[in-house]
Amino acid sequence: MFWKSATRWKKPFVVLLAGAWLLLSDWPFNRISINRSGSTTPKVFWLEPIRIDKGDYVFYPVSLPQVRQGLPILANKRVGCKPGEWLVSGKSGATCGVEFLGGVKEGIPPFEFAGPVPEGMLFLVGDAMDSYDSRYVGFVPISQILARSNVHF
Repeated sequence: MFWKSATRWKKPFVVLLAGAWLLLSDWPFNRISINRSGSTTPKVFWLEPIRIDKGDYVFYPVSLPQVRQGLPILANKRVGCKPGEWLVSGKSGATCGVEFLGGVKEGIPPFEFAGPVPEGMLFLVGDAMDSYDSRYVGFVPISQILARSNVHF
């Protein structure tokens, strides 16, 4: 009704306003993330509201002295072990239940733990052997997860 009865100046104004809203809201660009490092195999991710499953890739802010000289980054890792699942992590690598998640590098002290993953925490792993992840830094609180993606290329 409004559209048909709109005067000549209202239609362009509404289109301009809608276009400005799309540009200012950054939609859909705030739903796409590009992995520029080699820590995970997929390079382009479509981000969704958070409902985390094992095997999903998640995104969280991190600032570690061992990674990019402590500069804050948006890290992306795979969920290796969820709350309540049995985790064994140490010098021989990490295992969630019967699934081997990966070994550890020489010279870097691993995160040592044996038991169920605590509530509110995740054990995150990268796809590469040299990924600096939960095998070294321990659990990541679910509250720090900004987004997840199970769609990747």
